[in-house]
Amino acid sequence: MEVEIKALAPFVGIPTFIRAQHTKELKGVNMVIIGNPFDCGVVNRSGARFGPRAIREQSLLVYSFGNLYPWDYDLRKKFKIIDYGDINVDRFSIGSTLAMMESLEVESSKVFDAGAALLTLGGDHTTPYGSMRAAAKKYGKLSIIHIDAHQDAITTGEDHYFHGSFAWDLVKEGVIDDTTSAQIYMRTIYPPECGLGYNIFYAIEALEMGSEILAAKVRDIVGDNPVYITFDIDSLDPACAPGTGTPVFGGPSVYEVRKLLLNLKGINVIAADVVELLPQYDAHNQISAIAATTIAIDLLYLMAEKPSSS
Repeated sequence: MEVEIKALAPFVGIPTFIRAQHTKELKGVNMVIIGNPFDCGVVNRSGARFGPRAIREQSLLVYSFGNLYPWDYDLRKKFKIIDYGDINVDRFSIGSTLAMMESLEVESSKVFDAGAALLTLGGDHTTPYGSMRAAAKKYGKLSIIHIDAHQDAITTGEDHYFHGSFAWDLVKEGVIDDTTSAQIYMRTIYPPECGLGYNIFYAIEALEMGSEILAAKVRDIVGDNPVYITFDIDSLDPACAPGTGTPVFGGPSVYEVRKLLLNLKGINVIAADVVELLPQYDAHNQISAIAATTIAIDLLYLMAEKPSSS
């Protein structure tokens, strides 16, 4: 499908993601972007609620040439992509996290039922609760690729959710198959009592083996399963992305993460998210937002490159 795209300067116009049409009409749509401006699930710095807006703004710059190196085509000319807008939780009080999860699950389910792939822009790392639950309803138990500094597998008890618990809760709910999932660039250690079966690649070993070997191992783990990629900006070394809530030194560069993703081309990615960008803690040149945006667009390309039969 060839679509005529009018070129505009990055500072002109309303900032939808990569200038995709802002609509909730899902008929014939291939890929959908939803914003989740929510950060009531954090335990350290707040501010990730402003992440979706910052990513949309920087996408006008990052995608201003109609592609993203080294990808050599314009996604908008081959696929129908829309910016669905944001999830809106009308109360930030007791129950707001549950309300967000429910709203995001409802809207994500509409996307999957329409046969489209989903990219969610967070927001904190409670984001996967809604979008992964919806994806599992459509595709069955998910393999996830969790790129992060933290394992987010803290056990908190029923109905006590925060941004460090999704990787535990969603396994116990039957949403995630931990044995066919990978956690990459981790700089925290599971408590022995956790009892989960994730394939964990701690930062030192992941960086020493290199992106190509790491990608090959991840491919073997996820196989042909439906894959959800969740990318926390704090997976990057803070030298590359200071604008996040819980920075941890010793992580990969943007180049290393992008090379990993490029080497995962062809796996069955049905959805993804980018979370934990805090624009107010970013450097003056907005490098964290630019990094998050670049990775977000890479994730769209991975969804575009999934097997056609999926």
